[in-house]
Amino acid sequence: MWLQDDGFIDKVKEWRQSYNVNGSPDYILAQKLKHLKTDINKWNKEEYGKVEVRASKVLDELLILEAGNRRQNKDSRKNISDFESQTGNSEVGQSRGGLVETKVQMFVVERG
Repeated sequence: MWLQDDGFIDKVKEWRQSYNVNGSPDYILAQKLKHLKTDINKWNKEEYGKVEVRASKVLDELLILEAGNRRQNKDSRKNISDFESQTGNSEVGQSRGGLVETKVQMFVVERG
């Protein structure tokens, strides 16, 4: 995820070069990695936030969309049923032809 973010590699290079640490090479490496870890964690929270919270929000939005879709399907079935009862044609719900859909749409528009 981070590597796919534009400019992430440049940020790491910039952070790494900004650390001033003195000591033996292995000490310098260890200290720079500690500082880098801190900067990456901070950047991650600023850039992406808490993943659990974002995932929860997306799932909530998905549930709302699904509920709306179910409601819309229920309304469509009711319109077809109303059309069938007024026309005496019980095959409307079984047919998927464009003509039937057009007739149902005209009926819905007329009905308001």
